Amino acid sequence: MKLREDLFVVYLILIYCCFHTTIAFCNPNIKNIEEGIKSSVSSYSGCEFTLSSEMKKSGEETLRSKETIRLHFPNTGPSWKYWVQYTQDKFDQQWIINRFEVTNVNESRMFSHVEEAEGKWSKGSLIPWYVWDDHQDCIFMNFLGLDTIGVSLLKFDVTDRLHEQIVARIKYEFKRQGSLDGYKTYIYAGRDETFGVEDELHVIAEPKFMVVYYSSKGIRENFTFEYKVETIKAFDNVLYPAKGVFKQNGIKNSQDIEYSYEVTAMSHFNENVLSAWFPEWPPSTIIGDEKMGRNVTIEPDERQVRKVAKNWETTSAKHYKSHFVTRTILLTAGFVLVIYALYTKSRRVKK
Repeated sequence: MKLREDLFVVYLILIYCCFHTTIAFCNPNIKNIEEGIKSSVSSYSGCEFTLSSEMKKSGEETLRSKETIRLHFPNTGPSWKYWVQYTQDKFDQQWIINRFEVTNVNESRMFSHVEEAEGKWSKGSLIPWYVWDDHQDCIFMNFLGLDTIGVSLLKFDVTDRLHEQIVARIKYEFKRQGSLDGYKTYIYAGRDETFGVEDELHVIAEPKFMVVYYSSKGIRENFTFEYKVETIKAFDNVLYPAKGVFKQNGIKNSQDIEYSYEVTAMSHFNENVLSAWFPEWPPSTIIGDEKMGRNVTIEPDERQVRKVAKNWETTSAKHYKSHFVTRTILLTAGFVLVIYALYTKSRRVKK
């Protein structure tokens, strides 16, 4: 009887070991995932994405916009990136360029509207070398190149050596499998005592690799950093994150951010686009041209002239109304004082 029980225990141990060995063998390790993500990101070369998005930063109004992103990866050198953000103008509800950042191997251009008391004016920069600013607004590009440590391989062009050092510090452990839009996901948990963070990672693997969820939470401090893909789609055998949400809360010296997007169109562009890679400068842009060492001003168009005139009329009407009210109050007050003085004088005379 004792021997039979011992054999049964050994049998259970063997089953347990075989089961977990099989699970470990079937689930991709982090190094394989990293290599798979690099391969998948390369499939975005020649792709154009159009999306609608909402950005909410602490202390600011919600910014609703449309975005266009293009990517081109030449055989050598850094990747070409194209990001243009459109917003609706309050003047006539037209969609206009609010910001752009576009770069190729030899040149980089940046543009933004700047709010002032008189309205909006535009400024641009032309730099004769490759530049890609680490700004927070082009978040969708992070989703496209997101890796296992919450860094975009597209946005930052991370060096392999530094990247491998950071990846090696986070010890991920496989937890379970899940699914998203019919794709199997692998869920991992990690911890980095040096940075004081706990990470959670959800990835699609084999044959297409993609990070569909990444979160990093503080162990000693209360902060959260989270990417969440809600919908996955494919176009011409290219898998991409079609809808998602990004949240950032409690990070020192940074605003709290909530960003959501949905891709409305995805396509491949032809080589003719590369020869006209940069968008036209919007009218009234003051360009700091570092190539020529001077400033260049783009003339305003008819629409902007009408807008300036309309703003002037509105401002003038407000000033006129304000001055009219002020003058009316002063005249009325003066008239009342004169009547009171005459009334007081007449009473003195009667006495």
